Amino acid sequence: MISEKISLTHPYACVGATSFGGRCRKMGQIDLTKPVGWVCPAHINSEDAPGPHTILIKFRIPREWARELEIAGIRNLGRPDLASQEAYHRAEAEKWGRKAEVGGVVASGTQVFGEDGIRGAHLSTLPTELFKAGLRLCQPDLARATKGKGQDHVLILPFSQIESGEEVSNLPPKVERVMESLFRATWRWGHIWANPPEEKKSWRITHTVNVSGMGDRTALQKDLLFARGLWSLRLIT
Repeated sequence: MISEKISLTHPYACVGATSFGGRCRKMGQIDLTKPVGWVCPAHINSEDAPGPHTILIKFRIPREWARELEIAGIRNLGRPDLASQEAYHRAEAEKWGRKAEVGGVVASGTQVFGEDGIRGAHLSTLPTELFKAGLRLCQPDLARATKGKGQDHVLILPFSQIESGEEVSNLPPKVERVMESLFRATWRWGHIWANPPEEKKSWRITHTVNVSGMGDRTALQKDLLFARGLWSLRLIT
C-alpha cells in the first residue's frame, strides 16, 4: 500500500558546474513525468557539471547476506573510521569554500535529490546505463555500516572508467544472484552525492549512490536514471 502523498515533482540540485568543477548546491524541482534537469538562475548560461569517473553504489544489506558474500570471496573492509572520513570531507568542503554540514552529514559534495533523498527508488536500469556510458564494474567490497542497526553491512559496487580501475569478470554465481536481487529491489531511502574533483584521486570525480530499506513499497516507485551523470528520476506508473 502506498502511503506517500502523491507528488509529481521532486527536489533536485541545479545541474550547473561550479568554478572548481563541482555541482551547484542550489535546489529546485523536477517534474517526475518529464525526467529532465533543472538549472538555477546563476547557471543559465553555464556548462553542466562534469560527469563522474567512478560511481560507488552502496547497498545496505543484512548481516546474513554479508556473511554469505564473504564466504563467496568478497572481502570485508570492516567498519570505516568515521572521524577520519568526516575530517577529510570537512577539509575538502573548506578548500572549495563550501558549507561542510549538509543535512546533518559532513560532506563536500551535492545531494542531488535534496536532504531527504529518494523514497521508493528502483536501480534496475542503472547497470545498462553505466555500461553504455563506459563505466565498468570493478572489485566489489563489503564494509560495516557506520550507523544504524539491522541491515548493518554495506555492499559496495564500484563502477569506473576502465583506466580508473580493473574491470571484474566471472564473479561467483552467489555474488551475481545477490547483485541481481539488489538491483531489482525497491528501496525505502536513496541518497545520491555528486562530489567535486579530489586531489588525492588525481582530480577525478566520484559520485555515491546510497540505498537502504530493501523491499519497501509504501512510497511511489521511481526509476533512478544516470542521465549522463546528472541523474534524474522517472515515475513508474
